[in-house]
Amino acid sequence: MPEAPGASSYVVRIGSELRAGNIDEAIRAPLEENLLVELAFYSRALEALGLSSGPLEGQRACLLSCETLETLAVLTGTVRDTELEWRSLDEMSEGMKDALVPDRLHRCSACPAIERVLLPLPVPRNVKVKFTAACDRGVYLGLSGGELLYVRDDETVHQLCAGGASPSLGLIQHGVCRDGEVWLIGGEQIARLDVAALNPALPCLVSTSTGPGGFDRADGGERESFVRAAISGPNEPFEIFITTNQGRVVRYDDSGWSEHGRLSAAPSELFRIAWLGPRRALASAGVSELALIGPEGLTIRALPEAFLRMRAFARLSDGSVLFGTDARGLYRLHDSIRWEVVGVQGWLDNFGMTAHRNGAFYTAEGGAFGYYDMDRGPCPIELVGFSTERVYELAPLDAARVILGDIVTSEPLRDSAVGLVRAVPSSCLAR
Repeated sequence: MPEAPGASSYVVRIGSELRAGNIDEAIRAPLEENLLVELAFYSRALEALGLSSGPLEGQRACLLSCETLETLAVLTGTVRDTELEWRSLDEMSEGMKDALVPDRLHRCSACPAIERVLLPLPVPRNVKVKFTAACDRGVYLGLSGGELLYVRDDETVHQLCAGGASPSLGLIQHGVCRDGEVWLIGGEQIARLDVAALNPALPCLVSTSTGPGGFDRADGGERESFVRAAISGPNEPFEIFITTNQGRVVRYDDSGWSEHGRLSAAPSELFRIAWLGPRRALASAGVSELALIGPEGLTIRALPEAFLRMRAFARLSDGSVLFGTDARGLYRLHDSIRWEVVGVQGWLDNFGMTAHRNGAFYTAEGGAFGYYDMDRGPCPIELVGFSTERVYELAPLDAARVILGDIVTSEPLRDSAVGLVRAVPSSCLAR
């Protein structure tokens, strides 16, 4: 047997057969010409891996532990003239991984099996979800008619207030939430709702509304208006950054309004903005550049490749930012300086994104969606969504569930609903 310093045990694949042994046990196999052998060494004893010496087939009432994929060294060998010729591998082959733990993609990686659930909304048909906002252990839904709904963690949907009474709510474009308050963004105003004071049978009661003033009509006649917002995190000083349809970036806090420069003008669905920290934000208008916003002003930074178009983005838990693009997959920006290219097989453009678990959940063309893990990379794209609509509004319900808001926008005979993507736990848990 080849030597592997520090090894205590091994698993060997001879043809289609898997066998395990301690390091002092010889490998016994017929040396047939051109026979392929793969040998994985482990620093732990077989007992620590949940294995015992001999064939593995009878040891798999439950599929093998994910720890059997964590090797000390891997070799592959081919029989030539009754001798095994060995060479080292960087990692275990995909075939041996599949043979050891067939459900590894769902149980040993960050890519869980998922199921799709439609959550009906207690409103008329074909109502568009204008925003999703996660806080207070649930997800708020702002609707095109001005209604405000709430998805609880038990997956029930409740109407908090009825719409249609306030012109400012009728123009709603986006919304954010924090500490039992929801801020609605639209027209030239932002409006604060005190959730505890709302009544599902009454119009949404605005506690406070304000705007910076000074909005003008663009050359084409469209009046400047708010389209997208980002609010500061819990336990941080209150502030909201907002973009307008003409690219202006403004900020609102307890002391009033301030302006922080301009982006390119773009269709409202392409604007994105994220809160990065006190007095800091990141914004894009769907072009090949992004804007870093801070106390010193607005700084433009170009994407690392020409002709790319920025789509959605999300601030990850380590402070880096993940970006979706129109044609080249995902990019990750570290410390506002260093770009990392993330290849995604079968990339289908990008429209929405939210930080989730150890990475981000994103939506793609034709209703598809996917997940990116900071440590393990992108999961395979789920091509079958809830409809063929482009989904821009999504938010995490918890670490295992994500709400997709605007899944129904053009089917007048279909009941209004949101999509729930739920991770399915394996029946054979990793050790």
